[in-house]
Amino acid sequence: NKIKEEEEIAMHKARLAFFVNMTHEIKTPLSLITAPFEQLESMHIENDDIAENMEIIGSNIRRLVNLTNEILDFSKLEKSGFEVHMHTTDVNELFLQCLRSYKRIIEDRSLSLSVGFPEKHLVTGLDPEIMIKMLTNLLNNAVKFARQSISITLTDDTPEEGWLSVVVSNDGRAIDND
Repeated sequence: NKIKEEEEIAMHKARLAFFVNMTHEIKTPLSLITAPFEQLESMHIENDDIAENMEIIGSNIRRLVNLTNEILDFSKLEKSGFEVHMHTTDVNELFLQCLRSYKRIIEDRSLSLSVGFPEKHLVTGLDPEIMIKMLTNLLNNAVKFARQSISITLTDDTPEEGWLSVVVSNDGRAIDND
């Protein structure tokens, strides 16, 4: 049993190393595709079909970048374990920073965006990278499935002292529970 367990661990490590190496190999040409695409994307395109295709290409480029980053993040977690780096953070500002990166895609899809933040900025200890990943995931799904509108609400009005509530919703179809 011990030999079989060691073989399984070695096989897992070999698979992980393969995926990490492939991810690094994919990341280079992906960045070489991204740069010229961003130049093209900044141009005003009159042709609706081309503009729509550019939106699809851009969406898929961003998806591939996110996936490659997730694979690399996963490999780091496998090696070093999960580490949380707490920092005093202005959560309102962190959310606004994250929303700025979605401004273009929200406008391009003619989606309306409703944002509800407390007037007083929420400042708390958290890991900004983890919060950005969480919010990015929520926003990706909200944009992907929205028909016309997205709503984001941030509040500290929760039953538990020191907790925050983040609600991201849209008017599109619900995501399957699977």
